[in-house]
Amino acid sequence: MEPSLRDFGLTPTEEKLYLALLRLGSSAPTALVRETGSHKATVYAVLERLLQKGFVSFIVKGRTRHFQAADPGFLLELVERERKENTAREGSAQALVAQLRALASAPATMEQAYVLRGKRAVRNLLEEILKQGSYDCFSSQGKFHDVFGPYFYQFEQRKREMGLKSRILFDESLRGKPFLGHVHGNIRFIPKEYASPITTMIFGKKLAMIVWSENPTAFVLESPEVVSSYRRYFEYVWRRAR
Repeated sequence: MEPSLRDFGLTPTEEKLYLALLRLGSSAPTALVRETGSHKATVYAVLERLLQKGFVSFIVKGRTRHFQAADPGFLLELVERERKENTAREGSAQALVAQLRALASAPATMEQAYVLRGKRAVRNLLEEILKQGSYDCFSSQGKFHDVFGPYFYQFEQRKREMGLKSRILFDESLRGKPFLGHVHGNIRFIPKEYASPITTMIFGKKLAMIVWSENPTAFVLESPEVVSSYRRYFEYVWRRAR
């Protein structure tokens, strides 16, 4: 019997497409149309919803988007965050992850670059960052606080509790803003003319660039060469910031 993802917010059609994508690996929508027998318009609409919910990401090859299923393990992280609301879901998630991984035709391999869209997907990324020992960030205009509201304070409190180290650069015009008093880590400021609406976070072997809006988008790159280059640039700016 195939596992069910409906307890985790997916409709039957979304579940069908996610499982197909997990079996196929990185695929263009046309391949998913053939695999599922669904109408082309339905496949595109469902992929957009799965992007919003954090179950898939995509890369662009040529002029075509190729989608890949999120690693099933993120279900465990979702349950962990919601433990206080529904602790009974953890056991279900563990069983589901085991079944989903068994469906994969080959071990999952992450692309070097991918896109995450929507608040849930970006929040999954931020949860991944919390697992790191440290991170550096060009926060510039402080949009994380504006878009996520209460979760921003939860994120900073968990950093404090975990002893996570961070260095964050903000736009000079934010100096003295009340929300900065809740930020855990070392803070410095850069001139406002160098500020950007995009937040860049450097953690582990990855670089994430987040475009903040009511429907935020993150571009994630895993490249030792690029990440090393950005770390050097961050160090250069950090030494000159005040």
